[in-house]
Amino acid sequence: MKWAVWGERSYGICIAGFTDEMKDYSNELEFPINRAINELVSLNFKSAIPEEVITKLKKYYSTEEVEKENG
Repeated sequence: MKWAVWGERSYGICIAGFTDEMKDYSNELEFPINRAINELVSLNFKSAIPEEVITKLKKYYSTEEVEKENG
């Protein structure tokens, strides 16, 4: 299993990403990347989330990017 963790103190959030499904893990704080961006990351910005932040989060934590690379 590959994994990564990103945290930003100024945003008050931490994101853990896994390339494999965690079948025995269930938590109400588990979000797909788009939901995490829209509901959590967005709280840290007065207006729109900078595109650079969205792009980097999706690049490193989205299963869609992993699927594209493994094609």
